Amino acid sequence: MRDHRTIRSYPANLGHNVVEVWRKESLLPLLIGTGATAVSFLGDNSTIRYFDRHPMKTYGDVGRVLGTGAVAAVASTAILGVGRYANGDRFRAATYDMSQAVVVSFFYTLIIKESTRRDRPDHSDHLAFPSGHASNAFACATVWAEQYGWKAAVPGYLAAGFIAGSRLALKKHRLSDVVGRGDARRHRGAERGALGQEALAQAPARGAEGLARSRYRPRRLRAGHRHQRRLLTRCLPPIPAACASPSWRTTARCASSSGKPSATRATP
Repeated sequence: MRDHRTIRSYPANLGHNVVEVWRKESLLPLLIGTGATAVSFLGDNSTIRYFDRHPMKTYGDVGRVLGTGAVAAVASTAILGVGRYANGDRFRAATYDMSQAVVVSFFYTLIIKESTRRDRPDHSDHLAFPSGHASNAFACATVWAEQYGWKAAVPGYLAAGFIAGSRLALKKHRLSDVVGRGDARRHRGAERGALGQEALAQAPARGAEGLARSRYRPRRLRAGHRHQRRLLTRCLPPIPAACASPSWRTTARCASSSGKPSATRATP
């Protein structure tokens, strides 16, 4: 399958993820983000006036450094390298997806910036819409939230909101520029659930030992969707308790139709 999370298939996955943004599943979030951006235009001037009356330069400088593209690229690359040697499949998948999300987000953010050419509030250039800092931050937060749920979503989105707000404090963006990052950050890569699909496709050819290992120790499936793990479990025949015991090594006779499993004691 093309969507394995490997360095060798990284370019193929990246190209696939660029196209995935325009699939039917992503159209609804895209429309919601567009509508939210249109509504946020009403608060552009009031946001600028607020930070004129309440300067927060230190806050803006901190967010500027944390959310810059160079920091996002270096951090995602470093985390990807660490993830290649990590033991946890979920962490390894999250690091891979994060690096892909940063690249896809940068690609679409740059295209929209060059297409709209919106002036910044401080008139420094014409690359205001959408905010690249906010796009990177929310793209990374979304990936970790999908892998770890609310435990990663709460700190991740709080950090992303912190970075997005800092761009308003420096008057580099208007409110609609920051809200508009929702259109640029959608990342629905095909690598999601790839490990689960791979194991499900290969399970029939593994034999009794492979089936028992897939059912009772689904280590390779932790990065995939939960419903794929449930589907794999339902598709497997009942495995005798002797075959599932970690102190016994199963053989092909465990899955025989006789219903009398035979196993040999594992060699210490």
